[in-house]
Amino acid sequence: MEVVENQGKLEDRKIVNPNNYGHNLDRLFDGYSTKDSELFRYLIDSYKSDTGRNLEKDLLDYASVFVESRYIFQHEKGKYLNDIDAIFHLVESLYNSMYSLYKK
Repeated sequence: MEVVENQGKLEDRKIVNPNNYGHNLDRLFDGYSTKDSELFRYLIDSYKSDTGRNLEKDLLDYASVFVESRYIFQHEKGKYLNDIDAIFHLVESLYNSMYSLYKK
């Protein structure tokens, strides 16, 4: 994970993610904890405010949701069916946080 122009206001930063971790959500996100702790904290706080949930725990719980849902017949069937609302709110919160940060 590489952050370019890591100075100044959060909304002025250009974020580059070379995606060295495939689809593993918790590892992708965790890279921000050291590369851009301000963005990392912003996303955690926004998620907590939006959902009342812990972003790091949810990303760990759903780290493999893309792969396991994409190849559903190779994995435990229906594993995430009961978590659809939580996964939707996870994606919605991250999208809204980034959109509000970078909308111009």
